[in-house]
Amino acid sequence: MKESITFFCKNRQQPVQAPVGSSLIDIYEAAGSPLSGKPMCALVNNKNEGLELRCWEPKEIEFLGYDHPAGQRTYLRTLCFLLAKAVSEELPDATFCLEHPVSNGYYGVIQAALTEAERAALIASVKERMQEMIRQDKPLIPMIVRSEEAIARFKAQGLEDKARLIETAGMLYTTYYEMDGYANTFHDCLLPSAGYIEGFDLLPYQEGMLLRVPDPACPSALKPLIKQEKMFAAYKEHLDLLRAIDMENVGDLNRAIVQGRTQEILLVSEAMQEKQIARIAEQIAEGYKRGVRVVLISGPSSSGKTTFCQRLQ
Repeated sequence: MKESITFFCKNRQQPVQAPVGSSLIDIYEAAGSPLSGKPMCALVNNKNEGLELRCWEPKEIEFLGYDHPAGQRTYLRTLCFLLAKAVSEELPDATFCLEHPVSNGYYGVIQAALTEAERAALIASVKERMQEMIRQDKPLIPMIVRSEEAIARFKAQGLEDKARLIETAGMLYTTYYEMDGYANTFHDCLLPSAGYIEGFDLLPYQEGMLLRVPDPACPSALKPLIKQEKMFAAYKEHLDLLRAIDMENVGDLNRAIVQGRTQEILLVSEAMQEKQIARIAEQIAEGYKRGVRVVLISGPSSSGKTTFCQRLQ
């Protein structure tokens, strides 16, 4: 008879018996599936873990659904994996970048010479491929390998940014996820399989595409699409600045620090910001001529509002 151990399920506020080595999915079922929807991940001794984790000793476990921020992030990371995989299948030689959140979704760009009609057709094909993976409930398999092996794997796939991040992070081992020969890595866990994804949309947006996700308040519906043209322009300007200093991702930053370029990056960044502030000052001066008398600066606590105001003056 297989030995059992006792886990404490915070969702039920009671102990649960399960065999030694049970996965979190097994323990979730042993606890009577305490969530109203699908579990996304779990806090195991207050640490976020994927549902494929196997437990060999007693632990406190709290299962999290899509209504929890950690559950939403796990759902999104899994969607991003499926999206990147679908793009690599539809256009193997292209580079795909998921850039920033905007308009209640996530904006991404396929770096390839495409007409507007070709881009729309490609996005439709990518969406259909993602839906096919979800229908087939493709498993996402976590792999833990030596970092040298992971670096070689990502370079072979053309994921130079991921390889550079691992090279500069100083970790002996790297965890990544694999599906049908495609590998990718994220900073935290993914869902066990594509079938956990219940809703998303992918549509053309600006020069790229917008990945839409379910609304936490009503997971059966997607977040409403809202226009954020100024926010999009601000993100684009920021990305242009980063590209100007060859600093598109964390791996680039780590490499620059190792190369002793920190001072150079700070000076160039400061100069470019001064240029931006001068341009804003000119816009305010023009507005004054038209009768504008109040300029408001908003932002969260400690975001630099006072410093920005002083520099603007």
